[in-house]
Amino acid sequence: MLNGTLSFRLKGDFESILVQTGISLLVSTHNSSGIVVVGSDNGSVRCRFKEFHLPMAVKAVKDELLIATKNEIRYFRWNEHPFQECDGESYDGCYVPRFTVSTGCIEVHEISISDGEVWICNTRFSCLCTLHQNYSFVPQWYPSFVEKLDAGDQCHLNGMAIKDGKPAYATAFAQSSGHEAWRSKYKDGGVLIDVKKNAVVCGGLCMPHSPRICGNAIWLLDSGRGRFGFLNLAESKFEPVFTSKGFMRGLAFCGQFAFIGTSSLRSNLAFPDCPIDATAKAIKPGIIVVDIISGKKVGKLEFEQGVDELFSVEICERSKNPSIYTGNHQGKIDIWHVPSSSKAA
Repeated sequence: MLNGTLSFRLKGDFESILVQTGISLLVSTHNSSGIVVVGSDNGSVRCRFKEFHLPMAVKAVKDELLIATKNEIRYFRWNEHPFQECDGESYDGCYVPRFTVSTGCIEVHEISISDGEVWICNTRFSCLCTLHQNYSFVPQWYPSFVEKLDAGDQCHLNGMAIKDGKPAYATAFAQSSGHEAWRSKYKDGGVLIDVKKNAVVCGGLCMPHSPRICGNAIWLLDSGRGRFGFLNLAESKFEPVFTSKGFMRGLAFCGQFAFIGTSSLRSNLAFPDCPIDATAKAIKPGIIVVDIISGKKVGKLEFEQGVDELFSVEICERSKNPSIYTGNHQGKIDIWHVPSSSKAA
């Protein structure tokens, strides 16, 4: 639930970059139970909060939108007709719910869809899986160091980089097996794994998140150290490009710009002696923009009130000013989405 009124401030070139690229951002806030839609209208940034139950992973691909909540995957399709909310605000169009898949609580940290096939980073069961109408999920891959499929969050598998519609790389907090065995190794046990080879290609990371393939590089977040960078494949080494005082999680690219979610670190009771513990406590949640050519931060959206921890950051190329229809309007608004060729009765 939204913690008070959603308010934010902009720094640097955030507004001009968002407006010029013509994109919008979908940002999940797990602790606040919602999605913040960051768009632009008439040259100005606007943010709207959409309530969902403990959302984690978000993925927008063309006309499709997937949102993973605590127990479900919700599927939306784009309705391009201009849309006015009950608050009187207007939007380019709206993502309309089409169906829901019940997965149970599997802690979906990342999700992807390509040609109708959905891939999920299933953190609770330490595997990458797909969906099937007859099952909660179908395990397709798990790290070689995980001994058996188990609902114990054994290595905190939390990220996947997609190439040609399939997972190519994955991140985990540790090479561990057993119920939450990663907790004693998270400070320097994090790894990036080549999924096809099922082999670690980079180790020594601290709480890695959000691996992505952009251009010819594999990018990721070394979150426990507040670092954003890429993998030097020749040396199996993480090369930092930018360092933040906050805990980074959620990464998306648009051209030369990387959009990265930052938040304060959770209670040190959960992560004692984390490298960024001292600097991250006072950080306000926000989205920073890093120019990957210069390695410099060029803008930031900082939330001053309303949300306290960001989870996923996803780019929506479909619209610069979208809405998501949640159905939580108490009968004030109805939306129907029918083929444009349909004839009226």
